[in-house]
Amino acid sequence: MLSLCVGNYGKSWVTYFIIAVLFPFIDQ
Repeated sequence: MLSLCVGNYGKSWVTYFIIAVLFPFIDQ
């Protein structure tokens, strides 16, 4: 899934944004 997002550079920033937002919740 990550490789797909990396390949689609146009949407990669969306993925990184979602990860940045959700990571604190997952890290709990």
